[in-house]
Amino acid sequence: VFGRACRPISGALLDFWQADTNGSYDMAQYAFRGHQFTGADGSFSLTTIVPGLYPGRTRHIHVKAQAPGGRILT
Repeated sequence: VFGRACRPISGALLDFWQADTNGSYDMAQYAFRGHQFTGADGSFSLTTIVPGLYPGRTRHIHVKAQAPGGRILT
């Protein structure tokens, strides 16, 4: 993750969520959701499944990012 000055952002909070293989979101157990912080070099690693299709959308993973002390970006 890089900032506006193209420098890595250490400790940025990344929040991920996605549909399951059937294209459904779990609103009860919060499966296929999680968060992590970037490393000193702005890096992160995400291991997940390929989300299923649902009407009107391509397969995708939602991400919110927040630099330390910054605003949340979706």
